[in-house]
Amino acid sequence: MKQPPSANAASGAGPLPLWRRIVQWRFQTFQSRLLAIILLLVIVLQALVFFTISSTANGNAMRASLDALQLTASSLQTTLAARENNLRKAARLLSSDFAFKSVVSEGDQETVLSAFSSYQRRLDADWMVLLDLDGKVLADTMHAVDGKTAFHHPSLLESARKSSTGESVAILFVDGRAFQFVLVPLNAPAQIAWVGIGFAISDKLAIELEQQTHTHVTLSWQGTQKAPLIIASTLNTRQRFDLISASVKNEMNSPLLRLADTDFVSQALPLNREGDGVLSAVLQRSLDDALAGYHALRWRLLGIFALSTLLAAIAGIIIARRV
Repeated sequence: MKQPPSANAASGAGPLPLWRRIVQWRFQTFQSRLLAIILLLVIVLQALVFFTISSTANGNAMRASLDALQLTASSLQTTLAARENNLRKAARLLSSDFAFKSVVSEGDQETVLSAFSSYQRRLDADWMVLLDLDGKVLADTMHAVDGKTAFHHPSLLESARKSSTGESVAILFVDGRAFQFVLVPLNAPAQIAWVGIGFAISDKLAIELEQQTHTHVTLSWQGTQKAPLIIASTLNTRQRFDLISASVKNEMNSPLLRLADTDFVSQALPLNREGDGVLSAVLQRSLDDALAGYHALRWRLLGIFALSTLLAAIAGIIIARRV
């Protein structure tokens, strides 16, 4: 017997899409609707739990990393203070050396440079200078001098003259490099000159700090130019480029920076101002590393959620059949 045309056919509409027919067929019964509601509730609750835990984990990781950066900042200041103390001791040792005083009294630049070379090896110094009482450079291990050129950091010399000890310490930026530098008087017994000794602040120092604190350390010099100059860092080349870009965009005060597709919890702090420039430190910890323990927890949660969803589906089917 011929079946009457369907309502859709009578109205001229085509057949329903397959997915709509499946949905209509699946939810025609009370049991199927009950099962769908049970599964929906379970999935929504699990999603809320998962995102709550993830949000809490991110917050805890951020706070823990910022606390660690505070400790690293203290460690950096302590390390620089210890280096400064070693510098003072080395400079005092040199200024009290009778043989060196004799060499300086002779006034021969080559002899002074030869003595400097010996002291550099002994003290592990990177830069040494000899100034006359007027501040003219008599000998410099980094530059050729004629004895007529004034020292390029007059504020350091003026600070030493005003100091009760006759000493002055600063972080100087010279030829693209940063130095922790001390200037002391050379007395024989009256003062006959000034002696300066500098230790370079380089990637070596940054790496030592990273090994001590498990924190990325970047030291940068910001002068009158728009972009800072990185003088020491544990970051790779691409991360350094992104850090400079973030500084140009005035994003350095943000607690979270993305460098080369990696999120870093960051803290920037100024270390020293000299003339028109500022030496700053940027301390960073990888957020992914801080969340490493939580990543394992998330995978376990996903496994538990998948299993509980399966069990909820089985229980829902059993309950629906009994209704």
